[in-house]
Amino acid sequence: MGMSALNKTIFRGILLPGLLALAMILALALPVPGAAAELRVEVTGLRSPSGVVRMALFANPEDFPDNDKKIASKDVKVNGLSTRAVFKNLSAGNYAVAVFHDENENNIFDRGFLGIPLEGYGFSNNARVILSPPEFAAAAVSLTEGRSDISVTINY
Repeated sequence: MGMSALNKTIFRGILLPGLLALAMILALALPVPGAAAELRVEVTGLRSPSGVVRMALFANPEDFPDNDKKIASKDVKVNGLSTRAVFKNLSAGNYAVAVFHDENENNIFDRGFLGIPLEGYGFSNNARVILSPPEFAAAAVSLTEGRSDISVTINY
């Protein structure tokens, strides 16, 4: 065998399989661009097993919690004192969830005198409400690839 034949044999027999194995290991270790995240939201503390829980998902701090500017929503018929929904195919990033218990199923967040809520409501991170909705940063949940679970407790 000449030198070039020996180099071909070494490349085919040793280096090529080693390089292929290394490439496969790297491919499995690197994150997939645009890989989907999933957010599972459990809503607890409902005062009655009737109505619909309406959830709105926001990705932009300037849009939160304007229902007209949500990026996704879920309406879940209530069967007990808790319920859950899943937001799928989300990009990694920060999101906030606003929830209300539409007990009379009129698709409106009912308020009374001086705007005081008549129906239950809540936000991701159980962000507190003090005279106005919380800031996006207080309710923000950071999603990465894969599944994330959060719980929102309804306030009345």
